[in-house]
Formats: sequence, structure tokens, C-alpha cells
Amino acid sequence: SSDGESRGGLSRFQSAAAQMIKLSHDDPKSERPDSQATSSKPGTAKSARLSQQKTKGPKTSIIIMKAAKSVIQVPGHMRLLAAVKAFDKDKHSWIEVRSGTYTWEGVLTIDKTITIEGQDGVRLIGRWNFKSLTGTVTIQNVHLIAPEAEIKPNEMRRLMYISTGDLVITDSAIISPNEYAIWVSGRSSLALRGCILAGAEDGSVATLGSVVAKNWSEVDIQDCRFENASESCVFMDDDAVCTLLRCTLQDAEVGVLLCDRAKLVLNESSMRVFTRGALGQMRKSNTEVLISDSTIHGEQWAFGLHPGKYIHRNLTICPSLWVPAPELL
Repeated sequence: SSDGESRGGLSRFQSAAAQMIKLSHDDPKSERPDSQATSSKPGTAKSARLSQQKTKGPKTSIIIMKAAKSVIQVPGHMRLLAAVKAFDKDKHSWIEVRSGTYTWEGVLTIDKTITIEGQDGVRLIGRWNFKSLTGTVTIQNVHLIAPEAEIKPNEMRRLMYISTGDLVITDSAIISPNEYAIWVSGRSSLALRGCILAGAEDGSVATLGSVVAKNWSEVDIQDCRFENASESCVFMDDDAVCTLLRCTLQDAEVGVLLCDRAKLVLNESSMRVFTRGALGQMRKSNTEVLISDSTIHGEQWAFGLHPGKYIHRNLTICPSLWVPAPELL
């Protein structure tokens, strides 16, 4: 009857349900609540597998945004000396000096990595001392001018003195009447690019010398012009090394003076209009001179002494462009 069929269907349903419950307890692959599926004793193989499963997935990258460096404006933000003192290479890109004339008393000492860049027409009148133990000092597109001062007896004056560190000057004029322009010493280095080095701007007063390199210092000069020196355009002493590439040296007593193991490398350059000669050996010493693809007008050697090592290639010796008056000799 219908009641019997109902009781039989219910019985079969209950039997199937009991069987499913039994299988769910016996089969480890069957689904369980999350709390049971993830619970395991620490140190077991299962916990290790679960730990690996948890660490899977795409890696997360952390990007740290650094603040952009700022430019110090002179005189907009502060005066030049204050800007030099405040400059921090980690916070500032460079010091920008606006057109104008800037002067200071005494000597401006720079002992840090710094870049000073001038707009057109910047004139910096004052003396410098560079002694950066690490990093490089860079000066660009300015007129560096020695201040007017009374000359004292036996006083040695220099516009820029590099005692330690590296100095780079580009696209600038270095004007130093009656004194030395740049004095490099103490294993420091100087690089000049596209500069003019001379005495007074009107030519009335000569510089004593444009570059003096001593004590194992290294000088690298490219595309520069030296003129109007009462002693020499370049003086080298005490194991100094100087390289000149595409330079013009003119209007001095001697173009380059060498002494005590100095080494000169001259490439693609021109030397002319000297009272005594293009090159001068101060005394007998183991110096070196290497010249290639260059031209010398007039007398080559000033004092009759020659370097310990002299190598030249494609050197052209031309007649003098002028004959100095006897009183100049």
C-alpha cells in the first residue's frame, strides 16, 4: 500500500544518509570546516605543507619614493657664502648663481662635494681654498677674478688653492693679475674644460702663472687658452703630472716649466709667442715630456736643458711669430 511504500522510501533514505556520514568520517579528502582543515600540530609534515601553501602567491614590492633634490638660488634664497655653507649633496642638486658681481673678504673654504653653476655674466671676486676629503667640487660658467689688493714684499698670492680633493672648472674665465691663478698640491687633482686663464681683463697686467702643479698632483686640461703670464703658463714640480689636449699657450716668458720628476703630455696643442721658449727644464732631473700632433712657434727649449725622457710625434716647429726686444731677454 501507499503507507508501506512511504515507510520503505524513508528507510532507504535513512540508510543512504547513514552511509554518507560514515564515508565523510573515513575519507581524508572530504571537505571539513576550515577550523579542522587548518589545525595541525606544529612540527608535523602536514604543518610544513600548510606553511608552504600559505607562503605561496605573488611577491609584494615596496617602492620607497625619495624626495627630489632642490636647487639653491643665489641671491634669491640666500647669499653665496651662506649657500655654500648650507649645501648638502643629499638634499641639493647645485647652487645656481644669478647674473651679477659677488665679492667677499678673506678666503672662501670649500670642504665638501658641491656644484656651483652661474648664469651668463656671473663675476665671483674673491679667493678660494679647496680641501674636500671626498667627492668633487665643480664650478661652471663663471668669471673667477682675483680681488685687488696691495702687494706686500715676498708675498705669494694665489687665487685658488687646492690642498686636497678634486676640482673641476668648466666654461669659465680665470683672471689673476699679479698672482698665481690655480695652485694644486697634496695629491689633489684639477680638471679644466673650455676655460681662459690670463692676467688682467684688459691685458695691462700679467698673471704670475696660470697653473702650478706640485707634490704628486694630477692636472687634466682640455680645450683651454693660456695667455699673458710673466713667468709661465704652467709650472710643474715634485712628481706632478699634467696633460694638455687641444690647448693654446701664448704670451709668456716660458710656456711650460718642468722640475723634479714632473711629467708633461701635450696633444693637439699650439705653443707660441714666448720670450725665452716654449718648454723650460729648470735643472737636471728625471722629467718626462711626451708631445704629439702639436705645433711650436719659435724657440723650443728655454734654458738649454732637456728632460730625462723626451718623445715626440708629428711635432711641427715653425718660425717665431715675433722677435722679443733685447730688454726682455
